[in-house]
Amino acid sequence: MRLERQEIAYIRNDLNKKGFAKGSLLDELVDHVCCEMEDDLKKGVPFKKAYERVLQTITPDQIKQVQAESFSATYPTTRAMLFNTLKMMWRQATRFRVHTAINVTGLTIGFIVFTIVALFLKHELDFDKQFTHAEDIYRITMSSTVGGVENSIPTTFPVFGPELQARYGEVADYARVINHKYTRLRPTFRYEDKIFYEDGVIFADSTFFRLFDFPFLSGDAVTALNDPNSVVLTSAMAEKYFGTHSPVGQTIRFNDTDLLVTGVLKELPSNTHMKFDFVIPMSGLKFSGAFRNLSVLNSWDVDWFWNYLLISDGEAVEKIENGITSLAQEQNPEQTKEHNVRFALQHLTDIHLFSEFDYNTDISSNGNLTNLYILVSIGVLVLMISSINFINLSMSSAARRYKEIGVSKILGAMRTQLRIQYLLEAVLICVVSFVLAIGAVKLILPVFSTWVGVEMILANNYGVVILLFLFTIVLGLLSGAYPAFFMSSLEPQRVLKGVWKPGHGGAYFRKVLIGVQVTISIFLMVGTIVVSEQLSYINHRELGFDKEHVIMLPIRGTQISRHFVEFKQQLLGESSIGNVTSVSEPIGREVQFMSFKVEGKQEDQFVKILNVTHDFVQTMNLQLLEGRDMSPEIGSDSVGGFVINEAAAKAFGWDEAVGKHLQHVWREGVDGRVIGVVKDFNFEPLQNQVDPIVIWFGGPYWYAAIKTQPGAASQAISAIEAAWKKLEPEKPFDFQFLDAAIQKVYEREERMSEMFFVFAIISIGTAMLGLYGLISFILNQRLKEIGVRKVMGASSNAILLLISGEYVKLVFISFMAAVPLSYWVMNYWLQTFAFRISWSPAYFIIAFGIAIVVVLATVLSRAGIAADLNPAKVLRSE
Repeated sequence: MRLERQEIAYIRNDLNKKGFAKGSLLDELVDHVCCEMEDDLKKGVPFKKAYERVLQTITPDQIKQVQAESFSATYPTTRAMLFNTLKMMWRQATRFRVHTAINVTGLTIGFIVFTIVALFLKHELDFDKQFTHAEDIYRITMSSTVGGVENSIPTTFPVFGPELQARYGEVADYARVINHKYTRLRPTFRYEDKIFYEDGVIFADSTFFRLFDFPFLSGDAVTALNDPNSVVLTSAMAEKYFGTHSPVGQTIRFNDTDLLVTGVLKELPSNTHMKFDFVIPMSGLKFSGAFRNLSVLNSWDVDWFWNYLLISDGEAVEKIENGITSLAQEQNPEQTKEHNVRFALQHLTDIHLFSEFDYNTDISSNGNLTNLYILVSIGVLVLMISSINFINLSMSSAARRYKEIGVSKILGAMRTQLRIQYLLEAVLICVVSFVLAIGAVKLILPVFSTWVGVEMILANNYGVVILLFLFTIVLGLLSGAYPAFFMSSLEPQRVLKGVWKPGHGGAYFRKVLIGVQVTISIFLMVGTIVVSEQLSYINHRELGFDKEHVIMLPIRGTQISRHFVEFKQQLLGESSIGNVTSVSEPIGREVQFMSFKVEGKQEDQFVKILNVTHDFVQTMNLQLLEGRDMSPEIGSDSVGGFVINEAAAKAFGWDEAVGKHLQHVWREGVDGRVIGVVKDFNFEPLQNQVDPIVIWFGGPYWYAAIKTQPGAASQAISAIEAAWKKLEPEKPFDFQFLDAAIQKVYEREERMSEMFFVFAIISIGTAMLGLYGLISFILNQRLKEIGVRKVMGASSNAILLLISGEYVKLVFISFMAAVPLSYWVMNYWLQTFAFRISWSPAYFIIAFGIAIVVVLATVLSRAGIAADLNPAKVLRSE
């Protein structure tokens, strides 16, 4: 006769009050008393008498002996227990190979994905933290508002550094940096017969390496930039030009000036926003072609410099920030007030993830916080799927081993021993998976680093490994808790007599966990579809101009920019070339703001500006809605003829724009009238709205845009190179197709699409692995039911329909949970694009269809075998 729960509680409380035993020994003693009482209770002996009879058989000496045996069994023989646990684990692993393989494979995959994602997250969060003074370095940024349009840039006036250091004692040091793209010449470097264009050139104060202490391979960081005619190279550039020889002390030619190599840096870390290949002293600006002298460094008109301040007292940041605006108001009051100019200090470590500056104004492209959130979420979700698999299969395995537990207890195994054994088994499987994952990560990491374009090394990130190891132990303890605490508490007599068998509570919980897995898989499938569709939309969307068959040729600082008409005429004489123009920026990249006085508007207006030469509208195949294109026959077009887009006409409030007056605020003499209006076109990436833009005939022109005839690209390139060599025989010939350049803008999104696809496949595969193992267990548990149904006349198809129907319902419920989650997350990502796809029910239907097919294929692959079994054999074994 089985004791009631309240009777067992009474026995436990009474034994505890009488001091018979404590802790785990109390559990063993309660179990012993209950078992002894059951025989008396079956004979009709009242509960109290049966309990007192059993108590009389327990003497203090017996209690001490049991306590000593319990202690010695639990602690002194830990080595023996570990050996026994390993033996039992190996026996289980070899007996249930598929189950073990699914467990280890699933966990290993989850650990691999989580580790790689965690390393990438740490890489992004650690941007610029490697510098000694990282916590004390700030960058000055500038914002202004003109005509209701706000423009924010990270570059400011070069005078800020020295002026602020003179005014505030807390400004311990400063360093100014300017990129070569603000100079007139495209940098070329020559050493012996090697000559290359180099875009990674910055000019910096001699204090640069005091703030940014990049490690030197050779040279002295303190004096490296003291000489105006010096240059510091990265190790990659040193090898490119000098091979295996030491470049320090050698001369390399920059444009038309010889520079002495004074230092070589180790390869720059990938997690710094300060990207460059060459550092030239600020005084070297006079060799760049932009400035004849260095008076620009005292200018309040040129805002092309990044200003970095080393502030010794963090509490003074707000005071200095306010002082920057005050200083600007003192020196340049009219412009500061008129354009509502504000200045702020941006912490160095915030630049990468918390900046909203485009590539054209920052030193390098910044990170995307939204993409990082999504990637980290995916890593956590894949780990969740793997963990759910393991917990599910561990519970199933424990339920399968209930008779083993009963026999162990009959043979004298105590509850504490069983608990340790099953916890240890689960932890050991997790640790094995952890070790395999770390080994795999070491092999995968170089490939992944190359794929995403960042440098990640496992050896430098022990914190990630320790975190994963702690999670491994916790997961092992959680998954082993069910057999350790619930199964070990079962009464052996009831287990072995078949009175107790695995119940439905655990099965329900396992189905909930499967549902979570399927929900995650559907979410990742929808995410993959959305990202893929958005990128397809970007690649195939009509941009409002013709990007095909257009060659972009950099001509900044070349003889071609000075003799462009001659160059153009030579090319137009070639049958392979359709048209030629020049432009200040490549179409499809960020375009700079400028301020204009607009007819009918009292306030100045911020608009984007594109400097072009004749035939731009025709070459790019823009749609002219009103007026005409700029013509070389009309002289006034070259001085004051403007073409605007629809967005500009709308922003200016013009119903008829042709003939309206425009005047450039910052460039004297740029004053004229609108001669044409073109249909809006996406001159910037599709993350941006189509802003108002003014197209006018005025320099500088940094790129030639050459339209080739379809199918004649090879002949056109040869003709362009010949024309180039005629005017620039000493400089390298370099070009890019416009469609390829535009495609490159979306490299980050392309990588995200690939990651989504890979992680979706991994998550689905891992979930199905677990489902396969779980279905195998569940069907083994239901073999008797299946046998009875077949004896009663059920067909194999009917049984398959019964079993699969449960999982179809499960997939449907998971789908309903995944729809709002995937819509919310992916819609958040889509909001980063001004031009984006519209949501379609097809995205969800496709994901649901894939989930149904994969789940049913997994279920039916096992259910089909069970449904075809001979019922006589099944029932005979029962």
